[in-house]
Amino acid sequence: MTPRQRAFVANLAAGMCGAEAARRAGYAHAARAAHRLRRDPAVQAALAVAAATKAETLQQLEECRRVAIAHGDAGAAVRAVELRSQLVGLVA
Repeated sequence: MTPRQRAFVANLAAGMCGAEAARRAGYAHAARAAHRLRRDPAVQAALAVAAATKAETLQQLEECRRVAIAHGDAGAAVRAVELRSQLVGLVA
């Protein structure tokens, strides 16, 4: 993948819409580029990896939260919730 394609994937994974992800990756005619890029097999594969990584990280953070609560560590539990919220785009 090209650096711009990698940037597009990273932008989508961060929660941007396709056109904004393409624009920030440096593509002219961002909406058309986003449409084309979403159909590219390499981009699709990279997006699948990003989604799987995100899902795995969310599971790990949930387990950290549970362990923290079980051990009475409210600070660690709150931090796990904060990180999960950031990962899903609820907070910056």
